[in-house]
Amino acid sequence: MIFNEYIDRFSLFIKKNRILIALIFLATLFYFFIIDQLGGFSFISSSLFSTGDSQEYLQYSRWIGGDGGYSNEGRTFFYPLLILASTKLAGSYGIWFLQFLLWLSACIIIYITVNKVTNNISLAIISFLLAICNISLVVYTAHALTEITAFFLLSLLSYLLSVSKGRPQKISFIFCLSVLVAVKPQYLIILSIFLLIILLVNVHEIIRKPLILLLVILSLSPVIIQVGINKIKHNTFSITQIADVTVRDYFYRKTKYFVENNTSAEVLKEFESLPESEVQIQKKDASQRDTKKIILYLLKNPKQSMIVYWDNLMDNFRSGNPYINNNHTLKKLSQNINTNFISKIHLVMFLFWIFFLSVRFSFFKTAGFQFILWNGILTFYLLFTSGITFWTGDRIIVSATSLCCILYPCMVYLFIRKDQLQVTPKFEPTASIHRYPG
Repeated sequence: MIFNEYIDRFSLFIKKNRILIALIFLATLFYFFIIDQLGGFSFISSSLFSTGDSQEYLQYSRWIGGDGGYSNEGRTFFYPLLILASTKLAGSYGIWFLQFLLWLSACIIIYITVNKVTNNISLAIISFLLAICNISLVVYTAHALTEITAFFLLSLLSYLLSVSKGRPQKISFIFCLSVLVAVKPQYLIILSIFLLIILLVNVHEIIRKPLILLLVILSLSPVIIQVGINKIKHNTFSITQIADVTVRDYFYRKTKYFVENNTSAEVLKEFESLPESEVQIQKKDASQRDTKKIILYLLKNPKQSMIVYWDNLMDNFRSGNPYINNNHTLKKLSQNINTNFISKIHLVMFLFWIFFLSVRFSFFKTAGFQFILWNGILTFYLLFTSGITFWTGDRIIVSATSLCCILYPCMVYLFIRKDQLQVTPKFEPTASIHRYPG
């Protein structure tokens, strides 16, 4: 009898989730088809730690495990920790398998989130298919880099926004965002803004119930751990020095060259082919500049800075995966899609997001509006801060695919179906933090 009951439950589960199960099967087939086109498991084994960044993460993971004295203040600890755990359990293929699971899980979360927000199964299917069809993400699963982990965490953040009501969801959102900061530090600004809003709105409740503050501090533990590591190893309270290095070695250096060489379009192309000796001279000069002077220099040359920023941004939007052979059909396909479609869609959707918030502002306190607002902040923050760097292919922006596959269809649907904004339950990310189910 018990066995039959389990069979019945399993059958009911399959029947209830048959569409998602079919999509998972399709995603797995597509994934291994792309991997096979690139060389199969030999491609995976030769790619995992083939880049300079992946080697740094590997060395960092060995330091965490007590096997080495290496710790780089330009890197954060969480992704190396994943490398350490996965390689201990399953060898060199461990991190690949973990990233495959994270990639697939993120696609599932995208499907669930879109279906929850719109209550439209067709739109959820389309979003899932758009996510799995990003060839670049498939390739990154075979590289020990942070892109897939960030892809997963961003999809999870979007899901948490879709269910956010009260303390458990808020604390989980802060914790998830803290983990993301410990993977990709550029989200520290978003975390700071969210925390500031939470603390300001709930200051009276926090005074009455100090336990709330303790829970918030515990949810920030990934960031606190990273600060502790950097203080002990490098005598600094900063999360990472990567932002300073990026501004100096990329944005400032390129802007300075552009300003000093007649600010023509040809100069930007010329900059990309400078000899290595000249690049090293420029980097040495940039490293000796005071941070305040660099910022003042950029502000004193706003037009040139914006031209360089836009050039970098378009390069990032249009580039394909930098780790696919340039002559491979998949590389050309990826670049063509990014250049002719994706880059334009990002810009159009950014304008549409602003339009949506303006026209539907009367629905500010509804779940739908808040979901679009916060997802848009996460999405466009990642996309548009990529303009300070270059020569990274689509690495900087590819993680935002999870957010885009959720935000864009949901935003269009909720704009057309205004009634859905009206019927969704009230959702305020700044609402009372102490309320929770039960």
